[in-house]
Amino acid sequence: MKKFFKILGIIIGSIVALLILIGIVVFGGSYLLNAKKEVENPVYPPDKTWTFTAEFYDTANKLTRTDTLKLKTINQRFMLTQNKIKWILNSDNKTIEETTGMIENEKRLWIHPPRFDDYFEFTEYSAFPEIRRPI
Repeated sequence: MKKFFKILGIIIGSIVALLILIGIVVFGGSYLLNAKKEVENPVYPPDKTWTFTAEFYDTANKLTRTDTLKLKTINQRFMLTQNKIKWILNSDNKTIEETTGMIENEKRLWIHPPRFDDYFEFTEYSAFPEIRRPI
């Protein structure tokens, strides 16, 4: 019986240690990875919205559709090392939103493009736009 409780104690201790490690990585990982550094004069500061117009033409160069695409920066972390962004597509009387991430620090500016249907193939030409610093 003593052996059982000893093994049980080891298992519970291991689980607690694992949960603590997961908590450190999930909640403090961005600080441990030095990813929370603020950038002086960021290109995409938090809590701002940029609005873009996308026009689609057919082979006869006739305008077939005009979309409004917004990029909204959010003052939160995304997947430990990224800043949270939201792509918002207004097209054909419907609105679609997608949350993803970007990285803007002293070494690089990297943005995850939108994954909306008509944009996915186009954005694969430059799948993840990135600028390495210093320029």
